[in-house]
Amino acid sequence: MTKTTFNELPERMDILLREVQELKEIILKKMKQPKEVPKYLSLDDAVIFLASQGYKLSKSAIYKKSSLRTIPFTRFNGKLLFNTQDLRTWCEHQLTKK
Repeated sequence: MTKTTFNELPERMDILLREVQELKEIILKKMKQPKEVPKYLSLDDAVIFLASQGYKLSKSAIYKKSSLRTIPFTRFNGKLLFNTQDLRTWCEHQLTKK
């Protein structure tokens, strides 16, 4: 790396500003891209998904609700799977107005 002289400062400053602007645009673009949620979630992923939607339910609470058949789920190879859209709809129906 060569030393910058006083006369080169304005040009170097322009280069730095352009690079910072490019980095800023890249970061903003990544932040705006929504995270893709899979159609079906495992029990652990369902806990995380529901928490991200503002509904805190423990793993054991979800498991109990599935055994009582009060929450929508399906099974694949003996494992519980939850459809994300069904979970959203179910949560909305659980809310009660006072």
